[in-house]
Amino acid sequence: MYFWCWKKTVKMEKLTQPNVQKMPVHEAIDSIVSEYHSYFRNSLPAIATILSAVAKIDDKVVSDLDKINAYFIEFKILMEQHISKEKFILFPAIQKLSLTDELSFIATEYKKVYHRVWNDIDIISTLLKRINSLTNNYNSSAIASPSLRQCYLDMRMLEKNCLRYFEMEKKYLSAILA
Repeated sequence: MYFWCWKKTVKMEKLTQPNVQKMPVHEAIDSIVSEYHSYFRNSLPAIATILSAVAKIDDKVVSDLDKINAYFIEFKILMEQHISKEKFILFPAIQKLSLTDELSFIATEYKKVYHRVWNDIDIISTLLKRINSLTNNYNSSAIASPSLRQCYLDMRMLEKNCLRYFEMEKKYLSAILA
């Protein structure tokens, strides 16, 4: 499925779930960054742009469209912050931890960062649930614009990919803590 946005076509797709638990640390991190982070960096701004535009057009069709848009903006910001925390704080800590056998201060710091990141995931997941509920599980009205219907489809795919991503991260990151 493709989605047009500001002269740029972004492919909205179902992402695979790599088995990062069986990969070396650097390969697992590369897989997460290349598969999921790239997808989110491309799809979040594209969906936000379209949702903002349809919020002005379809506001009579969907009564809570302004609220959906506000939740999505908050979700987008938190997701981008989450990705940055992983890239610049968590993943470097994991790589340091994988290179050392017994540096307890790194392990302790990693656990603190991990808990902050997992707390982010809980907040982001709650926002997704609110958006899902307000959009009636991303089902649009028959009289909604084609742009809104496509936006809902893209948001549904985004939610599925987020849930897969969070599940994979939880398995992988908790395994490192063990």
